[in-house]
Amino acid sequence: MSTTAHKASRAMLGAAALSGCLFFTAGCSVPEAEQGDTIKIGAILPVTGPVSEWGESNKAVLEMFEDEVNDAGGIEGKDLEIVVYDSGAKPAEAANLVRKLASQDNVIGILGPFTSSEAEVAFPVANQLKVPVISQASSKPGVAEQNRPWAFRNTVNEGAYLGAVVPEMKKDLGATSVAVAYDSADAVGTSIGTGIMPPVVEANGLELTTGTSPVTFTTTDIDLKAQVSSLIKTDADAIGLGAFYNGAGKLLREMSSRGANTPIFGGSTLVSANILEAAPKTTIYSSGTYFPGAEDAADWTAEVEKVFAEEGVPGSPTMFDSQVYEAASMYVEAIKAGDLSDADVEAARIGIRDFLTDMKDFQGLTTVISMQETGDVSREFYVLKGAGGEWSVLASATP
Repeated sequence: MSTTAHKASRAMLGAAALSGCLFFTAGCSVPEAEQGDTIKIGAILPVTGPVSEWGESNKAVLEMFEDEVNDAGGIEGKDLEIVVYDSGAKPAEAANLVRKLASQDNVIGILGPFTSSEAEVAFPVANQLKVPVISQASSKPGVAEQNRPWAFRNTVNEGAYLGAVVPEMKKDLGATSVAVAYDSADAVGTSIGTGIMPPVVEANGLELTTGTSPVTFTTTDIDLKAQVSSLIKTDADAIGLGAFYNGAGKLLREMSSRGANTPIFGGSTLVSANILEAAPKTTIYSSGTYFPGAEDAADWTAEVEKVFAEEGVPGSPTMFDSQVYEAASMYVEAIKAGDLSDADVEAARIGIRDFLTDMKDFQGLTTVISMQETGDVSREFYVLKGAGGEWSVLASATP
């Protein structure tokens, strides 16, 4: 099974400092190391913290993946070990864990970190230490592109998602006006609320009732009455939300308590069973590369749901579970394609980087996946509608 290690921040800082790689990563060289009898891949997951629902399910999926690979004979006869650390969705912790995985655990690639806030801090470290890193969830535009050539994302950026969601939402609702609100403490939420959503809304001929001053809140806010009052006063046909499901869920619960069930739309950050439970009478428009009803991934979904039931993980798999599974599969395929199982750690990292950079038509769970020069993938995705406690497909699109 996977190695799960979560140490206190102070201990982590001390260990990283001893390695000489804590702050001065540009001058930190990784000693030449052999892989030995085990091939190690690292994973940085938010098992605790504000998006722990996704981190816990990611961890269970990676344990399943590790077992699948090893039960089938491993990689070129060697066992796969996925070394999992918990970042708590904290950017500084994610950066420290990249250093630890690269310099102490000698992994040949890293899965994660999860959020764009983490990736913005951790990707530069991976780039300096020359270790491949693939995020399964970061979707703020440009985060991988700014950290080439070692940073990659098995995600579609939020600009592409919203470019597909908004016209489908408009058509489905007959909407003519929208308001915008976003989590000002989160990188991708801020990007959606200030840089992506307003121009997409206007390009689709919708009135922006919040004008140049979107409503702001944070996930840690206890009282959202003022923000909800402002949104209700706009009398918009729909509300665009730039926030993760937990912050969005708080806002929706406050709205529901006041009898306001205005439809909500957003990008991939809204895809969660929890948000449907938070406001069962509210229609939600979102997007993603996978949902539990996807026919092409029916067997995989059934397998994961069985594992979740055994491990006590609530709900069904999300697109972030499918994307971390695919990213792990990319690493394994890269090792096989480049005959890297016996290479030293540095050579294996270079080979994996080159495989990912040139990757075309990789078979994912629901579609083929190709890597773009930006470090983000090109793949088909769904426009989803959440209603009555379930997600359904409105349309499909490709960035």
